[in-house]
Amino acid sequence: MRSPAPSANRISVVAGVSETIRAGLLGMVTAVLLSSVSVCDAAVGPAVRLLNMLGDRKPCAAIYALDFALNLVLCIILIPRIGIDGAAVATSAALAVESLPLFVSARWRLRHHTVLMEQAKPAVAAAAG
Repeated sequence: MRSPAPSANRISVVAGVSETIRAGLLGMVTAVLLSSVSVCDAAVGPAVRLLNMLGDRKPCAAIYALDFALNLVLCIILIPRIGIDGAAVATSAALAVESLPLFVSARWRLRHHTVLMEQAKPAVAAAAG
């Protein structure tokens, strides 16, 4: 039996490295996607806690129920098609969609911005001098 040519061995090593790099990049994209939506969720601030303290539990529960349903449907659609990245996209989309109604509900009920970025602007301007 003949052993494979040295060039064939090099090609298989390069193919293995490229698959590893590809998998690593896909994992990084998934991590960045989930991290960015966490920032979006955190930017809304304590809207849920404020609404719960004011006794508005039903709107919060309805928003979370819709968020769960959206996440479930998107996971069922996207995971078979694009794998773990589908789960990341589904979760990110559901969390982003959850943040907007919570912000609107808190804004309507409190007549106050619950977005932390808006509250940080005066402090940033004062620190900048």
